[in-house]
Amino acid sequence: MAHASQHLLEFGGSPVGTEFDGSLSFQRVDRIPLLRVSQLFTPHTARQIRYCLVATVGAERPFYHRYPYVALDVRMVQGWEEGTPEFVRSLRERLRELGGELALVVPPKPAANSAGEGTALEPDRGPLAPEIPAFTHPEDALAYLKELRRERRAAAIAAALGR
Repeated sequence: MAHASQHLLEFGGSPVGTEFDGSLSFQRVDRIPLLRVSQLFTPHTARQIRYCLVATVGAERPFYHRYPYVALDVRMVQGWEEGTPEFVRSLRERLRELGGELALVVPPKPAANSAGEGTALEPDRGPLAPEIPAFTHPEDALAYLKELRRERRAAAIAAALGR
């Protein structure tokens, strides 16, 4: 199968150079990507996220992620199209298969009382799966992922050395 046909079959879009419309921001912090999504979360947004995680210049490899730990900031998302919450869940499953993790940055739930005093900021997950770790600030999500990466790396080293 020709590359263009394979690409259309797997991703349903055009080549990488024509895919980014400005609704996704990519930033790396200590080798952990922080992806910020704005406005709507569509299948096109999901395709852009896949491209960012592949992070290669050559021919893309489906489901080959260069980054096993990812922070996804969806605080600005105002609408979720059908199937996109499932994409986030499947992305987390794939990252966990690779030994990594997905952390969400979501807006806080509205305060129970009008003053909002004495209440902790609970993450408002919206349509997203409750088992995905969620935080209200990107710094918290990145700190969680860094600590998780450090713990897993230490465990792997200890196992390799037989300790």
